[in-house]
Amino acid sequence: MRLGLLPDADDDGRDVDTWVDHAHWNEFWRDKMSQDETGWQEFVDRVCVALDIDPGRVDIHGVLELSREIAHAGHVPMAPVSAHLWGLAAGAAPGRDLDYLRRVVEDAATSAPPPSEKEGNDPRSAVRGRGGRRRDRHRGRWRPPPSAS
Repeated sequence: MRLGLLPDADDDGRDVDTWVDHAHWNEFWRDKMSQDETGWQEFVDRVCVALDIDPGRVDIHGVLELSREIAHAGHVPMAPVSAHLWGLAAGAAPGRDLDYLRRVVEDAATSAPPPSEKEGNDPRSAVRGRGGRRRDRHRGRWRPPPSAS
């Protein structure tokens, strides 16, 4: 392995050593990676008409943020389930604050322990890397494929 210096593209020399630095970079990359939202509201409006739901109660960015937080906490398959649970809670209590309900779901889901997996037994928990090695999605580690017994 060779170490080398990388150029500082923005010439600001920033590092991520503190939570303040983390918050700065989180906002920085969120702005750079924003998506084209053209057609999102039309999509929501059409589905809401079909389901007889008030489109004004749909928080597109809230759903995306909730899903992102759950996925980043290591519960990727549970991200859409969490969004569904948030929707059920919102439907069961139409007068409650959607942002509050989202935070409740997010706090409960991100504090839950990740699903337990026996090392190497769940083929869905890994993707193939170079040379046939498996990379554990949740931990970012490379490991050899299970031996054939």
